[in-house]
Amino acid sequence: MLIAMTDAARTDTARTVTPSGYAGNMHQEQYDDPVAEFFWRMRNLTGEIQLYTGYLQGYFANKRNRGESLNLAADFGCGTGWLLTKLARDVGFENVVGVDTSEAMRRLAWKSVSSELAGRIKVKPVLNGEHAGKCDLVVAIHLTYHFTTNEELRSGFFGAIHHALNEKGEAIVISAHPDFVHNTPAYYQNSIAATQLTSQEREDLELSIDSDGFISLADYYKHTSGKMPSFVDKAQMTVRFTIPKQHGRGVDCIQLTDTHHARTSVLEQAKAASLEFVRETPLYLGSHPVPAYVAWHFRLRPPTSTP
Repeated sequence: MLIAMTDAARTDTARTVTPSGYAGNMHQEQYDDPVAEFFWRMRNLTGEIQLYTGYLQGYFANKRNRGESLNLAADFGCGTGWLLTKLARDVGFENVVGVDTSEAMRRLAWKSVSSELAGRIKVKPVLNGEHAGKCDLVVAIHLTYHFTTNEELRSGFFGAIHHALNEKGEAIVISAHPDFVHNTPAYYQNSIAATQLTSQEREDLELSIDSDGFISLADYYKHTSGKMPSFVDKAQMTVRFTIPKQHGRGVDCIQLTDTHHARTSVLEQAKAASLEFVRETPLYLGSHPVPAYVAWHFRLRPPTSTP
């Protein structure tokens, strides 16, 4: 679920977003099959995908009504490609490119593209000169977790966004809300969403988990302290968790490591990458009073005028 990324410097000679080689390879392995498909099904059943799609549809419907360009959208860390078709068909972008360093994810993403949209959607390991600096939208969902330091977040993540956007383009970064991470230790099992599920939806979710051989993360956390680590220097919080996967007579433990960045850290690193903070919108699952996720909006910082 990764985008291949470059340093923060934006150059005219090499307008290709290329891998930086730090945490990317580790996360590429973590999120290859079958883990990414597992998360996709879980998020679909818990309503996350519908939440994100509905938010993007509503936001860009207003921009379209104002006559703003919806020519090119890039999905950074496109994973299984669930968002690509929605950006083209439901949100209304003329062209969409999904970017992911994982070859397995790119194969799955391309399979998700319907034949009638194949001419408008591309899936690539890097964002090259054909699209760099031309994007009206860069969307990145659950991608900030792959960057373990402020430097990586600034140069690898926000630097790549800066490289991709056109002068009027906008980036939408969706991540777990800091309060949601603190209040929900088993957040990947999504206990907030689970409270909103009907009995049939809950049964469907559990059947999906069981059929894949995964042990529910909620059950996993019952046998641990259930405590989450706190933010380090009010900047990062590392979350390590295990998905035990039944394999024959044994159990393979898939180790996943995410880094959650405090709000102030996210905004500071975006600013350091010459991006301007526009707004943030809390996203709620169902009628739960605590926001589960947050959508941060950024655009290129206007050049400083000189007398």
